[in-house]
Amino acid sequence: MVNDFFPKDGKEPVRVKTSLIKVRGKTLIYADSVYQIHNITSLSFVDLTTEKKIPRYYLILLFIGIVLLLVPDTTARILGLLILGVDIWLFVQHQRNKISERYGMLMAVNSGEQRILVSSDKKWIIEVIVELYKVMNTEELKSLNLNFDNHSIDRSINVENSVGSNFISGEVGGDVVSSID
Repeated sequence: MVNDFFPKDGKEPVRVKTSLIKVRGKTLIYADSVYQIHNITSLSFVDLTTEKKIPRYYLILLFIGIVLLLVPDTTARILGLLILGVDIWLFVQHQRNKISERYGMLMAVNSGEQRILVSSDKKWIIEVIVELYKVMNTEELKSLNLNFDNHSIDRSINVENSVGSNFISGEVGGDVVSSID
């Protein structure tokens, strides 16, 4: 009864596939979003690995193939062997691709918004979290390019000092990452 008075926020975190995250001073930029580093409340590792179940029609094909093998007609037996061959091939293909390894960095901000930046490399996601942790816990202005395509960190850009202006995070139209050096 008391829970009826509290807001029900059942929002799922938004999954984002990005090729580049830029850190400029105390600002984090990716795709069409810009965030102030001090507005990020948490960064955490998320295992998004999924396992696909065997489709039901594989079992149906297996049953049909076995039944056709038991029929005395030669054509039915050949069809049964063909169906079993296709079923075995489908099963082998399923076994190769049944586990989809995906990992992510869950980023929560003060407003309650949550984003998951996705990659297939577990070590890389952990490295990104550690780098952003270092940026969040220092007063020194940093400049990084975190490349999700080739899993590299570029520290070649230097930030001298802050201009002291305010910056409001949020959604921005277009590809912000490409327009910021």
